[in-house]
Amino acid sequence: MKIRALIFSLLLLGLADTAAAHHSFVAYYDVQRPISVTGTIAKLDWAEPAVFVHLKAEDKATGKITTWAFESESFKYLEGAIKLSKEMLKEGSTITIVGYQTRRGADVSETVSNSELAARVRVETQAAIAQIEFADGRKIAVLNNVPEIPKK
Repeated sequence: MKIRALIFSLLLLGLADTAAAHHSFVAYYDVQRPISVTGTIAKLDWAEPAVFVHLKAEDKATGKITTWAFESESFKYLEGAIKLSKEMLKEGSTITIVGYQTRRGADVSETVSNSELAARVRVETQAAIAQIEFADGRKIAVLNNVPEIPKK
């Protein structure tokens, strides 16, 4: 009987760890705040439980460079379900990411257990990836709901 209780407890701990590994999308991202950003990949964190694409983009009106921390699903999901590989997101490549900005006051870095990655995400403008568009025109949807961004 003690062995069953021990096994049951270990299973519950495993489930709790998995549940805490990733956060609720709607708790951090606002679907009413879609964004489209074109820039150069400065860094790629191909990690669990989330991948971060760090994109440097210039605001054409002001000339200011902003570094974005775009969060996506885990690399296991990206590789398995979407067929997106790390090699497709090379540093220095120009891409466009369509996604959703964080809710006002939300800080995704709070959910990142790696302290070095959390520090990087904390100082960057945070958003979620819905779709990636490559320079050759290929588009890969990461989320089922890709927002329509009005052309300026």
